[in-house]
Amino acid sequence: MQQLAPKTRLIRLVRILPWLHFLAAVLVFILTALYSTVDSELGRAISAGESPFFAWICSHLPVLFAVGPVFF
Repeated sequence: MQQLAPKTRLIRLVRILPWLHFLAAVLVFILTALYSTVDSELGRAISAGESPFFAWICSHLPVLFAVGPVFF
């Protein structure tokens, strides 16, 4: 396998970096929306039997918030 020149590596990094920033912004938006949903009055009224996914989000949201900054 042929090694890439340092300039080529830099060009590849510059191409992918905006997409990584965009992905991080989308993840922040999703986590914020999930937190506000879980913490709302309606979110507290939904039980695990009504929405298993919502119950999973409620129990795992602190872990997602702890892992989120590692991505940045």
